[in-house]
Amino acid sequence: MLELYHNDMSTCAQKVRSQLAEKGLEWSGPNLNLRAGEQHTPEFLKLNPKGVVPVLVHDGFVVTESNIILEYVEDAFPDHKRLLSTKAAERARTRYWLQKLDSGLHLAIAVVSIGVAFRDQLLAVHTTPEALEKFYLATPDPALRNIYRSLVPAGVESPQFAAAMEAWLKCFAEMEAKLASQPFLVGELSLADFGIVPYAVRFENLRLEHTWTALPNVAAWFERMKQTEGYRVGIEKWLNPKYISLMGEKGEALLPRTTPLIDEMLTPKAMAA
Repeated sequence: MLELYHNDMSTCAQKVRSQLAEKGLEWSGPNLNLRAGEQHTPEFLKLNPKGVVPVLVHDGFVVTESNIILEYVEDAFPDHKRLLSTKAAERARTRYWLQKLDSGLHLAIAVVSIGVAFRDQLLAVHTTPEALEKFYLATPDPALRNIYRSLVPAGVESPQFAAAMEAWLKCFAEMEAKLASQPFLVGELSLADFGIVPYAVRFENLRLEHTWTALPNVAAWFERMKQTEGYRVGIEKWLNPKYISLMGEKGEALLPRTTPLIDEMLTPKAMAA
């Protein structure tokens, strides 16, 4: 019995759903409304005191943190399609990409997403300074709380936004070099690919796919990933039209600001810095 507490558009939930789909594992579980704060309820905080999704419950055993969930599923279901090699070197290469997410890139996508689109949604729901402050204080993770405090008022003008974009563009540039000689990040399709692809989806949703015009190997990899069962069932099936529309509309409006920023950051001099 696999129970997954998730959110349709959460990048971390997309990681886990895509893995479960690619491995052919069935699951059930609630799709939490994060904008309404359902992840802050006492019931959910008992499962994950950090108040974030996803959370996997397997026969009563609770697993938190998406990358740990990915490895747990590989260990718990070894007879299904393997996405983490048994070879030490390939396992290390896979974990390298997953660790990049935990080392800052995941928080960076939160900065980009809030700056471009979600700040307007939060401002629409929490219409007074007092309501916003209550939302901030209900966020258990102090790093995410600080992101909200910076990005909700300032949007893409926040200094954190440029720093987050730079971090992700350098990751995409590293992927571009690696994918020049192989179809996937560690050669064969792996957790590394399913770990990273939700973030590429988010860039696309936010109308930041201009990145791919300068990185053809990443663009080709992204199209290959879209053909996988993991993507089709774990990500595409759950894409929420309401949020896709919101992100696309806000991203489109900000293209005059974001496109020059991307172009500047993708210059050889900037990538070498």
